[in-house]
Order: sequence, then C-alpha cells, then structure tokens
Amino acid sequence: MTSTFHSIETAKRSLFTQTAALNTTGHNVANANTPGYSRQVVNMKASSPIEAYGMNRSIAPGQLGTGVEFSSITRIRETFLDHEYRGEATAYGNWNIQADTLSKLEGIMNEPSDTGLRTVMNNFWKSWSDLSKDPESVTARKIVVQNAMALTDAFNYMSRQLSNLSQDLTNNVGVKADEVQSYLSSIADLNKSITRIESLGDDANDLRDQRDYLTDKLSQIINVSVQDTEQGYTIMLGARLCPRRYRSG
Repeated sequence: MTSTFHSIETAKRSLFTQTAALNTTGHNVANANTPGYSRQVVNMKASSPIEAYGMNRSIAPGQLGTGVEFSSITRIRETFLDHEYRGEATAYGNWNIQADTLSKLEGIMNEPSDTGLRTVMNNFWKSWSDLSKDPESVTARKIVVQNAMALTDAFNYMSRQLSNLSQDLTNNVGVKADEVQSYLSSIADLNKSITRIESLGDDANDLRDQRDYLTDKLSQIINVSVQDTEQGYTIMLGARLCPRRYRSG
C-alpha cells in the first residue's frame, strides 16, 4: 500500500503550483495598463515520480506519480519583435523631430498667406513698378519707403525666429543627451539588480520589463543595436560602441 502522506504531499504540491498560477494571473491583470509590462506564465511540469514499492505490479506497474510542480515563471516576449520595434521607433523618432521642426519653420515663413513674406515682397516690387511709371510722385516714393521698411521688418523678424529655432534645436540636443545618459545609467543599475537576483535562481521578470522599456525609450532618441550577452546588454549607439553593458531576456 502507498503511504497516506503521499496523497497529502501530492495535493499540497498541486495546491502550491496552482496558487502560483493564480497569483501570476492576478499580477498580469493588475499590470494590464503598465507601460512595458510583459505577460508572465507559470511553466508547469509533472513532478518526479517515485517507485511504487510494495505494490502489486500486476495492478499498478511502473512508477507512482507525485503530482505537478512549476519550474519557472517566464515572460512572453519575442526578441525578434523587440529588435523590429526598436528599429521602427528610431525611424519614428527621426521623422517626428523633422515634422516638428518643419512645422515650426512653416509657422515662421507663414506661407501661403496674405501677410507672409511673399506678399510683402510682391508689394515691395509693385511699389517700385508704380514709381517707375511716375518718378516725380511723392506718394509713390513714400509707398516705396514704407514697403521697404515692411520688407526689412519681415526679414529681421524671420532672422530672429530662425535664430531662436536654431538655439532651441541646439538646447534640445543637450536635453536629449541628458535623457540618453539617464536611461543608460538606469539600465546599468537594473542590470546589476537582475544579475544579483538571478544568481540566486529567481526570475527577475519585472526588472527585465523595466530594462526593456527603458531600452525602447532610448531607441526613440537614438539608433540602438542591442546584443544579449552573459554580462548583460551590449548597446551600440549609432555607429559607436557604448561602454556600458546590459542584459535582458
């Protein structure tokens, strides 16, 4: 006969495993709207069987099952899709910056409109044409002077606006550089935490999500190439190698 404790142990092991599955499901639901979160799954397997000593093998041949257990809790995430997303995110960030800059230029040029540079220049040259028909006209001369001043003001205004835009773009480069450095520092810190936790045999799924999320944000600023190594992520920024290393699953 089998021990009564065998059935109790099987039930206990099954209870623990299903409880882990329910807790993981709750964790998934709670983080449904968390940016960068990857759904997690409990990997179950049949626990190691035992020899059925003392049993009549004609009735119950072979080994005796001991229930179910889980080997790990892993993320549902595709490395290939991460790579593709980051490539597209870089392209999106590039076009977004260009679109924003061109939109500001469009506002400065103010064309087409009735008060834009084209209208001011047309008025300027038209006043000269009218003056050429009647050079002695005092009114025509005043109109030329007024239109010349209006054209000068328009050029000065555009020059100031373009200078301000150039300065804004220069400042934005500095801001983005600080963002890049901040992301890299955070990823480096997460890398240390993940290495420490996983060296103990645990799964640092949430920390991996955070690191991948920061890497995704980084890809929106600058072109990145990520390689997964035992020491962590090796990130290429543009054409230059970033000295920091990171690791993620």
